[in-house]
Amino acid sequence: MWVHGRTGVRLVFDHQHFWCWNPEGLDLRETVSAMVSTWPLGEVAKVHYSSPRTELREVSQVDRATGKRGVKLVPPVATGHADYVNPFEFAMFLRAVEGLDFDVMLEAKAKDLALFRLRADLQRYGQGLGARFGLAALP
Repeated sequence: MWVHGRTGVRLVFDHQHFWCWNPEGLDLRETVSAMVSTWPLGEVAKVHYSSPRTELREVSQVDRATGKRGVKLVPPVATGHADYVNPFEFAMFLRAVEGLDFDVMLEAKAKDLALFRLRADLQRYGQGLGARFGLAALP
């Protein structure tokens, strides 16, 4: 908000960065609302949404002692984007910011496949949230 106040530039809320870099402990809804308010009337604000990586990764490396190539399991980095979006976390986010108007831009390694999967997951698990995106709930 400091940057917006001095430059007038629109702000984009980034869900994952909010959780990774929020030392002040700002409130989610208040922060999204403040950032959405920086957009001019008639323009739809943008929100970036991603889930953090949670899986172990296999990294190929050379053993210094033997010179042989091997595979090492590396824990996930919380700031890395996942292949898909966690539908339960996304549903909680949507409930927390209900009533605010913005477009969601997904950041996921699987690109369009992540969107298609999230749409199906919202229909199945979203308890009516899919209707906000024109999706009918599945039985």
